[in-house]
Amino acid sequence: MRFFKILFITSLNFLIFQNIYADTYKIDPAHSVIQFSIRHLLSDVEGNFKEFSGQYDLNEKTSEVSNVQFSISADSINTQNEKRDTHLRTEEFFETNKYKTIDTKFPEKIKLKKDRPVTVKVMTTMHGVTREIPFTLTYLGVAKDPWKNVVSAFKAQAKINRKDFNIIWNKTLDNGKFLLGDSVAISITIEGQKQKDAK
Repeated sequence: MRFFKILFITSLNFLIFQNIYADTYKIDPAHSVIQFSIRHLLSDVEGNFKEFSGQYDLNEKTSEVSNVQFSISADSINTQNEKRDTHLRTEEFFETNKYKTIDTKFPEKIKLKKDRPVTVKVMTTMHGVTREIPFTLTYLGVAKDPWKNVVSAFKAQAKINRKDFNIIWNKTLDNGKFLLGDSVAISITIEGQKQKDAK
């Protein structure tokens, strides 16, 4: 009985110790980007989402990330073409009047190593559909900017089939092929700033 009590106390102390060194970082949209690319006819169309928010806890000593919160405004989609962007917001694509955000649920804790990619399965809700997406996540490290702010950065990449999220609009070409591809490449670079009241 005494053994289990000691084990419990040791485990509790370990968890408390881990939390002491976990700092909260708020995502900095000015130094972060969410990009995507999809085939259109013969070439690729690239775009991004201009509005998103989130935060996460980072234990710099163990390179462990936890409590990730990340949400994207679907209405902020941007492909540098106003007519096309308006079409993308309609019911034929993202239906942003009904599904206003793209939301994610990360694992409770993610163990990382600097500059060594790991696969992280992220539950993603888009266009009213929730799917698990395997992202390749790379931890880029921690540094101080010229204004003494502490920042950390990550890069995430994935490929999805847009039809998995019930985004199915397309046009058939004269040769029988389709105007748009189904595969969408996603590339996300996130820079977070350590909060002043963080531990």
